[in-house]
Amino acid sequence: MKSENFVIKSIEILKAFVPEENYIYEQTKDLQDFGHWLNPSLPHFGLPAAIHESLHLLDNNLSNRFHASYSITRAMTVSFNRFHSFPRSELFSFLPQVQKDSYADLYLLGPGCEQGIEMLLEELNAYTHSCFTALKLVSFIPSHYRFSERDGLASFMYFLILYLRIAYEYHQVIWNQMIKSFPMLQLIDTLWCRAKNILSWAFPFSQLGLFDKKKMGHVFHSHNIFWIEKYLLEARRYKFNSS
Repeated sequence: MKSENFVIKSIEILKAFVPEENYIYEQTKDLQDFGHWLNPSLPHFGLPAAIHESLHLLDNNLSNRFHASYSITRAMTVSFNRFHSFPRSELFSFLPQVQKDSYADLYLLGPGCEQGIEMLLEELNAYTHSCFTALKLVSFIPSHYRFSERDGLASFMYFLILYLRIAYEYHQVIWNQMIKSFPMLQLIDTLWCRAKNILSWAFPFSQLGLFDKKKMGHVFHSHNIFWIEKYLLEARRYKFNSS
């Protein structure tokens, strides 16, 4: 374990420069796990990963066997009733070449690949938080350093797009369940808007991406954005007609 003084110093940096994300540590209070992701020689650099992994702990603590819960901000948590969804591994065979990389190998083919939409939304949320943390700390990162913050966020934005497309084309029962869930609508709408904004804010900083430029172009192509817009439109229409 890293020295407790070092971990506390890193948390003080988080409080000072990324106060929006400090609540994640406050609500988990796992000093050992938080410290595991930190770099003793570069205390700013490990904070995005520490926030990412601590958010998983927080969301797990907020969830139960019946509900999946996602902490969006200190003041906002969204939960929906768990339901059977198709495994995320189905996405891999539909991926374009630009998206076939270590993220696809790990998250679509690796351990737990039988998990469905809940996991994709969980990782999208975590990568959004970690990219925001890195963005707030970018002034401390030398210009010649490179981190993969935008890569991970762009990957999960595309995985969500593809999940929605495959649900519509091959799993209509699951698509309809997602359409009829107002909390799911609220969550996808909120996560997508946050991810899109933070990815755009992070774009000017070369330190925050490795191989992300083509990925980002692919995510924001009109024929891919179509699937997000289609889901949001149909879910909002269902909500309106049901009210």
